[in-house]
Amino acid sequence: MDERFEEQHKLDSDLRELEHRKNILEEKLIIEQEQSAHLNEELKKIEHHLHSVKNRYKREVNLRNKNKKELDKINKSRSWKLSLPVRKLGEMVKKNKSNDIETQVKHALNVGNESQKDNKYDARALDRKLWGGYSSYALKELLKLKTSQLAPMNERMRATRSISRWYYDNQEYQKAYEELEYINEVKPINNPNPDRIVTEIKVMKKLGATEAAKSKVWDAIEAKGLQSNLCLSMAHLAENEMDRLNWYNMIYGKYGYNQVRKLDEQKPLDLENIYTATTKVSKELEDYKVSVIIPAYNAADLIHIALDSLLKQTIQNIEIIVVDDCSPDNTADVVATYAEKDERIKLIKKEVNEGAYAARNTGLQYATGDYITVHDSDDWSHSQKIEIQLKALMKNPNAVGSISYLVRATKDTCPLNAGSLLSVKFLMMNSSSLLIRRDVITTLGGWDSVRVAGDTEFLWRIEKIYGKENVIRVEPSVPLSIALSNENSLTGTSTTHVKTIHFGLRRTYRESFQWWHEQADGAEDLYMDPSKINRHFPCPVPNKLKRPEVREYDVVVIADFSNNSNQELLDEMIKKYVNNNRKLGLFHWPDYHGDPTRTITDNIYYLSHKYDIDLLVPNEEITTEQLVILTPKILDYALDTAPVVTYQKAYVVDDEKFRDKKAIREKNVLKTLNVDDVEWFTVDQLKNM
Repeated sequence: MDERFEEQHKLDSDLRELEHRKNILEEKLIIEQEQSAHLNEELKKIEHHLHSVKNRYKREVNLRNKNKKELDKINKSRSWKLSLPVRKLGEMVKKNKSNDIETQVKHALNVGNESQKDNKYDARALDRKLWGGYSSYALKELLKLKTSQLAPMNERMRATRSISRWYYDNQEYQKAYEELEYINEVKPINNPNPDRIVTEIKVMKKLGATEAAKSKVWDAIEAKGLQSNLCLSMAHLAENEMDRLNWYNMIYGKYGYNQVRKLDEQKPLDLENIYTATTKVSKELEDYKVSVIIPAYNAADLIHIALDSLLKQTIQNIEIIVVDDCSPDNTADVVATYAEKDERIKLIKKEVNEGAYAARNTGLQYATGDYITVHDSDDWSHSQKIEIQLKALMKNPNAVGSISYLVRATKDTCPLNAGSLLSVKFLMMNSSSLLIRRDVITTLGGWDSVRVAGDTEFLWRIEKIYGKENVIRVEPSVPLSIALSNENSLTGTSTTHVKTIHFGLRRTYRESFQWWHEQADGAEDLYMDPSKINRHFPCPVPNKLKRPEVREYDVVVIADFSNNSNQELLDEMIKKYVNNNRKLGLFHWPDYHGDPTRTITDNIYYLSHKYDIDLLVPNEEITTEQLVILTPKILDYALDTAPVVTYQKAYVVDDEKFRDKKAIREKNVLKTLNVDDVEWFTVDQLKNM
């Protein structure tokens, strides 16, 4: 009995000892876990700081290299060398002035004061705000600046031009014309100004004042000669088709290019009914093969325009690779008929529709040329286009690419305004015309597989590695292509419209890929594998090929992300939600009084890319459990447009210093986001939510 008692007592004692040791180990484990969590948090902070420092260093290096290049150009320039005696004399004069330093300091102070006074008269900044989401406020300020007697005249005129562009874009053509006339009244000039006239005649045509517009252009031609934009202005105004054709040929004749002719004189002037002669080129140019990739979707009715103009190129050693992007119409049949007649045409049929840039990447895998270019399926090209671009590369062995210019036109070849905003030109760079050496593809890969703006990313990536000077702009005064204007294309939709380059999808995408370009240490960091979809930087969801039908988030954070004021709180929120597998979206609402050109911070791109956080853009429809606005002062002004948000709870960080603005801020939240039940929370409350 005693032995059993002693044995039980010993077991109890051992059990207590084990429990005690277990408790000690658990306490140690908790402490170690806390230390580990703390170290992980510190490590993340160090990573973020290191990333930020690395970015600043790269920007400084890039800026220094850029400035060094500019300085080298100046030092090597003939004018700088010739001005050496004058500069030496100037230095001697300065040394003889005893009060030189005092004079310079006073001058610097005066200049500084003047620049500060002029900041409130910055028409360019107001113009950026006008198109950057704050039109109702910026328009009022521009109208005020326009008539201000205190503002410099050049700022008043810039403001007036900005107002005219706004009215033109909103189809208020009479008001747009009145603004342009105001410029002529307030700041008249003796000789015709082509830039003024090109904008004026576009508005006048909208108002039906075609003959008066022609008279203005004739005056400019008599004073300035047959400038390309003036010739295209006359083509824009021409009511007779042969007059229009002749004005095109004025340009081609002036610069020594083959004239445009009608294929069938009995048929109307039309992109389907024009050609330029195929003249012979030197044999050395034919030693190289050029691959032309045409992405095609539902192009059965128009693709013959592109194919016919390419088959008539003066460079005959070409292969034309048409990639049918799973078209529901008979595009493939039309191309197959061409391919039967000319072996230079290859037809590639995709089984899944993935967009033009993915189709280009597919075409790359079949390209065998020494040089590679692209052609849109409904564009017409002058017969000498590829020849001229190829010659530019032959003459410049360091160059890796060349690019030409186009004019957008209706099907009857009437030139249209360049871009969506009222412009001083008709001609614009044709990003699709980029002709590159094959080894560029080997080094950098292909295009980003997105819906829009992939051309710009690809071009800027090439220029980042090889230098902008090594992509030659060829004949900027000659329309070597005519692009059919299609208002129903992607550039006409609200989310992807070309104007979103100022505020919205295109700007967000552009600034995001610029961030990626800046991170690169070399070409290997900027490689895009053409055989798959790459995602090396954040991309707005509406610009992705694969998009969920329903956009659902756990939290959507809205703030001015162009500064680091909310960074600590944001880091904490991101860490909490990412650790709990919650989906996060960010929308940048810029401060109206901030710099409209400033991008969101590098750290936001870094976090978004690392944790797969979506950068939201205006007009996309999303659903979220929580909507959090971190920067209350942005609510002092309502945005023109924002994401369409369905939410369960909406919170705004309470700014105790400006409680008197709560009413206007709630009004602007309602106006911009249709949110009428916000809760005002302190930062600590948000952290503990």
